[in-house]
Amino acid sequence: MAIVTQERCDKERIEVKKMTAIAQVLFLYLIYLNKKEVTMSEINEKLELNPMSISRAISQLNDLQLVETHKEKNRKIIVLEQQGRELFEKGLLYLNNPVKETIYVNKCDMNETMLISGYTALSELTMLSSPQIMTYACKDIKNYKENSTESLIDKDEQVEIQKWIYNPRVLSNNQIVDVLSLYLSLYLSLYYDCDERVEGELEYLMNKTWRNING
Repeated sequence: MAIVTQERCDKERIEVKKMTAIAQVLFLYLIYLNKKEVTMSEINEKLELNPMSISRAISQLNDLQLVETHKEKNRKIIVLEQQGRELFEKGLLYLNNPVKETIYVNKCDMNETMLISGYTALSELTMLSSPQIMTYACKDIKNYKENSTESLIDKDEQVEIQKWIYNPRVLSNNQIVDVLSLYLSLYLSLYYDCDERVEGELEYLMNKTWRNING
């Protein structure tokens, strides 16, 4: 998947309605499932969201023509005409960078286990060299705001914490954020600061991910 292309630049100039955070989580989860039909019970089992929120998310994906729905014996079925990479690329224009805010805190102030994110995660999953500081992701950073800085001051003593628009644990199966969300958090930064080495490793990771999803 080419990351920095003229086609993508052209698309980004077009005003589009982005997905809500819940719709984005649902969309990415449907890609990981890689099924032509998905029931509401399958979604509830993993995402643990209230039915009204899921219903609104499905409606938005339907409005964007990314999914279709039908009823079968009182069950609502989500139908996907495309799966995997094809579906992801179709919906890419409507997806958000999951990172809403970034702060830097002292390592000694970390009082919880967070998922590895950013370039730290990319280095864990590819041959990219480890960055100077560790990057983590979580849904709520309010407990760290008071003693944080907006920019990096001490690379030896601080870590980077990303506040995400959704809980990164929902789509993760280990201590690293999920690959599709990681991609979304990094590829926009390459638009402003192109790094061919990072771009190459990110493309390698995505190709590997599509092979794993397709089995």
